[in-house]
Amino acid sequence: MKTTNTLKELSYSIAIGYILDMQRQVITNKDYSEQLHSLVALLVKPECLADLYFNEYWQISYHCLHTVLCNAEQREEYEMCSVIQFIIVHEEELYKEWCLTLPDEQDQQDAIDELEYTQLAIKLDRQTR
Repeated sequence: MKTTNTLKELSYSIAIGYILDMQRQVITNKDYSEQLHSLVALLVKPECLADLYFNEYWQISYHCLHTVLCNAEQREEYEMCSVIQFIIVHEEELYKEWCLTLPDEQDQQDAIDELEYTQLAIKLDRQTR
């Protein structure tokens, strides 16, 4: 799935505000789900977010973070890129922790495989831009 998501200035500024709030929450060991949800709602139509399982919502939010990262790279805001990558790594860790809570080892492995597939798809999308 190739995307050409270039955020308008206002949307980008709002997204960066959410990202910076998320960074502060991670540093202080607090929950940032409200900021993440606000970021996702900024980029994705609400009807697409109804009735999702954790992994489905996580995948959408992961793509949203990468969209903001691409926009920061296009604007050559490398400090912001670092902050966004920090959040992305944190999200990957949370996803892996969730995988370990699944009752079946095969389900756990399938969820890890899904993460690796998502990472690969994003990497390939970025290379074709």
